[in-house]
Amino acid sequence: MLKYITIFDPTRSTNENDTFKELLLYYQFGNAKGNEGITDNEKLSQIGIIQAVWSLTQSFGGSSNDEVEKIIELENNDSILVIKVEGKFFICLCIEGSRDNTDDTNRRRNIIPNQFYLGYLWLCYKIFVMQYDEFANFHDNDNANENNGNTIRKLCGLLNEHFVIFWNNIYLKPETIWKRGFESLWPKHFKNAEFISTSTQNESSTSTSAPNWESMITQNILLEKNGYLGIKDILVYHLPSQNSTSKNQLKLGNKTYGLISNFTTEFEMLPDFSNWLYYLHSVYDELSSHVLAGNAHYKELPPIEGIHSQHRGVDNDEDNNNNTAPNPSSNLTNISSFSNKLFHNLTLPISFALDTVQEIGSTIGISNSVSMYKDYIPSWSSNSNNNISTTTNDENEIAKNSRYGFLISPLCSDKLPLNYKRLQLKLKYSNEIAKLYNCLFWYMNDILIVIICDTSFEKIWDHEYLKDLSFKLLQSMENFHNEYILNATSSSSSLSSSAVESFAYTVVQKKSLNIKSSIPRCSGSRMMMDSMRENDSPLMLVIQEIDQIFNTTNPDSRGASNNSSSGNKWGLDIMGGLFKFHSKDTNNINTITEASEEGENNQISKGQKRLYRNFLDNISEDKLWELHLKITDFLNMIKNSQKKSGIVEERLLRLGNGLLCYIRDDHDRLVIIISNWFEMDEKRTRLFTRGDSDEDTLLRSLGKDVMEWWDATTT
Repeated sequence: MLKYITIFDPTRSTNENDTFKELLLYYQFGNAKGNEGITDNEKLSQIGIIQAVWSLTQSFGGSSNDEVEKIIELENNDSILVIKVEGKFFICLCIEGSRDNTDDTNRRRNIIPNQFYLGYLWLCYKIFVMQYDEFANFHDNDNANENNGNTIRKLCGLLNEHFVIFWNNIYLKPETIWKRGFESLWPKHFKNAEFISTSTQNESSTSTSAPNWESMITQNILLEKNGYLGIKDILVYHLPSQNSTSKNQLKLGNKTYGLISNFTTEFEMLPDFSNWLYYLHSVYDELSSHVLAGNAHYKELPPIEGIHSQHRGVDNDEDNNNNTAPNPSSNLTNISSFSNKLFHNLTLPISFALDTVQEIGSTIGISNSVSMYKDYIPSWSSNSNNNISTTTNDENEIAKNSRYGFLISPLCSDKLPLNYKRLQLKLKYSNEIAKLYNCLFWYMNDILIVIICDTSFEKIWDHEYLKDLSFKLLQSMENFHNEYILNATSSSSSLSSSAVESFAYTVVQKKSLNIKSSIPRCSGSRMMMDSMRENDSPLMLVIQEIDQIFNTTNPDSRGASNNSSSGNKWGLDIMGGLFKFHSKDTNNINTITEASEEGENNQISKGQKRLYRNFLDNISEDKLWELHLKITDFLNMIKNSQKKSGIVEERLLRLGNGLLCYIRDDHDRLVIIISNWFEMDEKRTRLFTRGDSDEDTLLRSLGKDVMEWWDATTT
């Protein structure tokens, strides 16, 4: 696993007596062998070896603005991943190699490829630049007034705060990298979500259909007089939980994960911004106010007797050094938190039963009597209306089956830090220099919306404006949900989204830097996660500098608006459906059935969910991880192959587990298609293997359904 991370700048040293100035950060993870009590001279000798190897490989060439990378393999199977940023700064991560005697297959299954770590090393740097600034803008002069406060001393503190927490989370949860799979090979690209509109399937109903959700945002928010020129952009993401095992949770497939849309083409940092959100979602499983505000991270604790080793709680962060054991009060706090959650879970059946009784009572006319009993028992609401104190009847009708609200906004309590009211990030748009923007975060169930505003836009501090903004976002997202997720009544045979697709794909656009993929991500099964972790110590989700505020009135630290009568006093919330139930219509989740060979009509009744799944969604986690590893090997082979520019390279590989892997690499994009060769019978491929032209011969051999998809994506 991870051994240490270091950042240094060789240009800060002028002679042998001041080499210590090169070192900006050095942090060792856990109890790595040989690192206890490491001296400064040993640290400098390690970075000296890195510089020597880098020089020998002639990687110092090129202009000062070049960003290059290198993987250094050591004799003890350790690897040092090095990236050079801004022409002179080196960021190095040491990975401990495998030293066991297990067979190659099992050892490979439990090892994350170095290229995945390298992608996250770039991501960590990009996030730092977005949240703070480039390294080069911090100067040696300690005069804070001359440097606008950006001194080397401040840089070292920020590096320790950002890089250590980023990589310590991965050290404690290595499945963070494992979840993303081979998509980590493209750190400068970002994942796009794909949805199928019902309006394209039902053209006859377009005259009476509701307004398009994108036009609603454009007309009602971006072009509205109160927000015009003040709101720079709005980003819409679909981020469903990847770890839920609930049968009631809707599974839409990896095709729908990622950025749905944004409303300007000038946002140059869209890949970095999106990957930052994907990282947070992968580490913490669900996004909350604490996570987005940057006040949450994991902490390792000794096992607590009577509590499962995988239990996670919330505790104060009195000591940021993960090598120091916590004091006994931390364990007491964790036990108290566990007891509160246990009591809360035990009372849930009562609440759900009362909800059912109330609905029946309303039908037979005894709702008032039921309400009298319910006044004495706690109730939990399914929608987060804490951020909107006054709602109309129409809004209540729209939101009754959804959870929604602001995660980061000025609607939160004044006692909370400023980053809970607005998150300031340094972003860059075309024809502008990078500057600070205020970012607000709003959600509805699994949909996250980011509102990027100029710092001079004062309307965000107007609570009435924010309530109106929330209502407009809610209306547009309901239209999106009805158009892309809920199926309208249709008998069209082309509506094949209810069937399991017989192939999966990944398309990497080299110019637009986006990735569209239906190949499932690894969700992180307990067996695979346990095999990657070094120990079974429990993890605690630490909320920095906030718990002492909560202890005064003891609101829910996760911000879920469980008390609908009093509302959330702090304005905090957590994204996603409460208890993994997104709405009442989850009872109508469509049962997935494969389309028959005759292409029979798969009808979906009104109110059922539109599904975007393929045959790979049903394979086991270990087999899926092996598939990601094999695709990574194939991609490395193509990357290392030498070919002239403009040449299209195609490969069709037959895997041992009954899969066909087609890879196409050209000037514009990289295409990966996985198909089940057991189903490649003559009937499926007959019309597509006897064409008049030899063009796309390998692609045509994959079958009719693949060619239909290919023709649709290339036109």
